[in-house]
Amino acid sequence: MASQRESFHEQSKRVSNYSVFDFNYMPQAPLFRAEAKKIIQSLIRYEKTGIPSNQVIFGSRGCGKTLTIKYLTKILEEDTSLRVIYANVRYYSTSFKILAHFLKSSSRGNSMSELYERFKAAYPSKTIIILDEVHLWAPKEKQRELLYLLSRDAANYLIIMLSNDPRFLSDIDQSVKSTLQPELVHFQNYDAIEMTTILSERAKLGLTANASLVCSQISAITVREANADVRVGIKALYYWATHGMRDTSKCFENARKDIYADLVSDLSDTNVLIMRAACLVKDKFAKKIFRTYSEISSRVDLNPCSYVHFYNQLSYLQSLGLILMLSTKVNRTYANRISLLCNPEIIVQVYRQRF
Repeated sequence: MASQRESFHEQSKRVSNYSVFDFNYMPQAPLFRAEAKKIIQSLIRYEKTGIPSNQVIFGSRGCGKTLTIKYLTKILEEDTSLRVIYANVRYYSTSFKILAHFLKSSSRGNSMSELYERFKAAYPSKTIIILDEVHLWAPKEKQRELLYLLSRDAANYLIIMLSNDPRFLSDIDQSVKSTLQPELVHFQNYDAIEMTTILSERAKLGLTANASLVCSQISAITVREANADVRVGIKALYYWATHGMRDTSKCFENARKDIYADLVSDLSDTNVLIMRAACLVKDKFAKKIFRTYSEISSRVDLNPCSYVHFYNQLSYLQSLGLILMLSTKVNRTYANRISLLCNPEIIVQVYRQRF
């Protein structure tokens, strides 16, 4: 205990503000993304006219989607009369649960129409509804009834949906899409310069030591080997400061392992099985992985998805930075090959815990 306290005391000398290394930390002035212009224009139009331009904001994990929206929400709440409400679909995965969250009540004993009438009474004026990680909407609710009701309501609610993969739109009923008519806003991955700017600002606010060179090194390796996930970079910088300022590559590997462990743990059963199959197939060709995935699914009493859905899941896993799909020439044709970007031991551990 005494040695640990001494170690923490030494660590504290290098860190002046631990909060800047928290993923929920909100900078006073986040790095401005060019993609945000379209969102800001939509919000200004809605404030002035009351006519919504619904939006789907998509991009890989750690590219700044949620941070940008939360920052804009803060500005709106300070400078306008617009109401902003937020729900993460990871935790509220059906129309019933989302409405109950907005109403701060239970959905039990209420019909959908009753809940929605209460929602309209609670939010009668201009309201922006933010649905984060919307691709995690429960597959069993194919109609996405809440989106249907909101998009057709005379109150003209503005709906902003955030997703790692825009393909979820293909699962939405056509009648809903025709009224939603969402604008697509694609957040590109951070480049090394942007990543360095973000990490340097965190270091300036949170560290007592000069870390400019380290920020550049961590940024380069994060962009190159972690799909530019800024959370990996932030955690690597934190490890560098709190573990004796050791080798940046080791700090990066530990940070990536931590982030990927959380990612894999949060995957659906289907995606865990696909990742497990990818571990077992030596040459990593997609068709072989699909066959192995189907065999594993049968062994654990789950119905395997179709080949088309399998490919959609590969795109989703790639957007998370867990795999990389490569087109490889085989004889006279090309075939897709998968490269795992996370430690297979993490996948095996989650698979054994789950099944």
